[in-house]
Amino acid sequence: MMLRHGLAYLAARGLPALLNFAALAIYTRLLAPEQFGIYAMVLAALGIAHTVFLSWLDLGLLRFFAAYEGRRGTFLGTILIAFMAMLALAGLASLSTLWFTSDPLLARLLPLCFLLFCVEGFAELHLRLANAQLAPAVYGRMAITRALVALAVGSALVLAGAGALGILLGLAAGAVAAVVSPTRGVLGPLRAAWRESTGPVFDPAVLRHLFLYGAPLVITLGLDVVLAGADRFLLAGMIDADAAGVYAVGYQLTAYTLGTLLVIVNLAGYPLAVKAFETGGLAAAEPHLRQNALLLWGLGLPAAGGMALLAPNITAVVTGSAFAADAALVMPVLVLAALLQRSRTYYFDFAFQLRAKVGWQALISATTVLLNIGLNLLLIPRFGILGAAWATVAACGLGLALSIVLGRRLLALPVIWGEAARLGLATAAMLAALWPLRELAGILALVLQIGLGVLAYASALWLLDVGGLRAGAGRLLQRQMAGHG
Repeated sequence: MMLRHGLAYLAARGLPALLNFAALAIYTRLLAPEQFGIYAMVLAALGIAHTVFLSWLDLGLLRFFAAYEGRRGTFLGTILIAFMAMLALAGLASLSTLWFTSDPLLARLLPLCFLLFCVEGFAELHLRLANAQLAPAVYGRMAITRALVALAVGSALVLAGAGALGILLGLAAGAVAAVVSPTRGVLGPLRAAWRESTGPVFDPAVLRHLFLYGAPLVITLGLDVVLAGADRFLLAGMIDADAAGVYAVGYQLTAYTLGTLLVIVNLAGYPLAVKAFETGGLAAAEPHLRQNALLLWGLGLPAAGGMALLAPNITAVVTGSAFAADAALVMPVLVLAALLQRSRTYYFDFAFQLRAKVGWQALISATTVLLNIGLNLLLIPRFGILGAAWATVAACGLGLALSIVLGRRLLALPVIWGEAARLGLATAAMLAALWPLRELAGILALVLQIGLGVLAYASALWLLDVGGLRAGAGRLLQRQMAGHG
């Protein structure tokens, strides 16, 4: 089941990732690094705002949707009412900021940022619901609509001379289109649940349950957003906005590739593991957890290795010339940081979430953020954007180590050491095959490099029989033959 869901989410996230790649290629050719830096810092600020006000509802919806199967109307009604209250609270915070600010750029951007915060928040709530319902087709329609409209509107506005403001308006248009697109959304399941439920629309006990689970995660995610975005603000303050923009390009390239692949694994595996854990504990969830770990590192290791090796050609093909050289410098380091961070959040942190002891995650994130900021202050003046990247690696490495050590005290997640070693060997074989081609340049060369890398890695997986690949292929072939017979 996880493989089927994974393939569905691959389509659901793969096309939006390609569209985001196209957007990055367009925007880095039309915008100066300073304008791109402004856009990147606005995104970081929006990420913090979403985390503070709305993420506890998103996470509670995903974690407890299965647990409230008999009270869906009350559960979803409580979430929707709380969501509207959070928007109102964020609106008051925005008005207060607008009243007291003397920065003309902030005063001009803040109303649009609040609009974007609202529509992006509603779109994210829809996506979480589709994910919790194990409905990847609905998720895919929304995600693709969102990315397509954002690219079309944003590109048109940037071409018209709107600069970073045009990209933000495009993102808002994409979120609105996703919500009003023909999907079941949040209101359709809510109405159906109300018809089947005799409980109240709003229940303070449900809200308290969601808040007690989500509040520590808000701290955790907020600190993780700070971890991801603080370096951009520090680069802008200690060097200039150009440095923040160039660094953001390397960061977004990593997010659109490695980040997309690994979030697909999480989207497919986490709801299945939660549902199994709710019904049968760790014994029932363990097969799903093992599959999650195998896919996480089976995709993450070769993707990270290939991106690090081919960074100069990837950045030259995708980005504008003003960004390519410096982005290629930091991307291999940021890829390593992303792999460490996603290994923690998409696997080892499950121990805290399944046991509903998420306060430990906040403690780990606080430790990593303090280390990251301290190292940024120390390394940026000496090494520039590369110093910021290595500070992130050190912080993410510490976070992963703490998650492994502390998480095992709560729940001993299965660790697939043997399979991980085989995946490492397969990745090494792929990199050896790519090494003679590492200096080729151009889009055709990149297609050749990717194709050869996939072929070499797949061949190594087959020879090493990772995850019982040969036996699984044999069973699939037998079923196909039986079906045709």
